[in-house]
Amino acid sequence: MTDAEDKGGTYTFHVATEDKPYLLRVDYEGTDLRTTTTFSAFEKPLRIDAPDEDKVLDLGGIGS
Repeated sequence: MTDAEDKGGTYTFHVATEDKPYLLRVDYEGTDLRTTTTFSAFEKPLRIDAPDEDKVLDLGGIGS
């Protein structure tokens, strides 16, 4: 798959061919950048915890 907005950047998607067709990896190669994103822990619960109070920014006054 190519990204026309990135002047020809190319994505390659790697999908499992056995069992469920999970997305395993995405490789991207552009003119100035290469990245690899991997995925794992399928069907395991996702635990999300709120950040500590001192790590939260109050943006309530922005744009007022």
